[in-house]
Amino acid sequence: MKDIVRLMRPKHWIKNMLIVIPAFFSRNHWETQIIINLVIGFLCFSFLSSVVYIFNDMKDIEKDRQHEVKCFRPLACGAVSIIQAKITILLLIVSIIALSWLLCRIYDRLTEMCTPVRITG
Repeated sequence: MKDIVRLMRPKHWIKNMLIVIPAFFSRNHWETQIIINLVIGFLCFSFLSSVVYIFNDMKDIEKDRQHEVKCFRPLACGAVSIIQAKITILLLIVSIIALSWLLCRIYDRLTEMCTPVRITG
């Protein structure tokens, strides 16, 4: 499991914190809903970047095995198999879809609450 996590390169996820910048400059950045949206967005973005890293590692596996530093990556050194990498990609994509669906549901609920009621008469 440790090697699967290493394959996903979570130490690179810190770059995805850039999505927080617009909320930081808004006036309501401490609202619970904003924080929940940011966390879900950060996770989706991070999982997607992991999918790209894994695809790249699969594509470059032979080159990485010959490289003096990259040869220690989980796929290149054999700690993670190609099948395990593909399953990880699948699980990440399913997670992204589920989190995106959740984010849309939250957004729909918010817009319903904010829609003004029209009184006709």
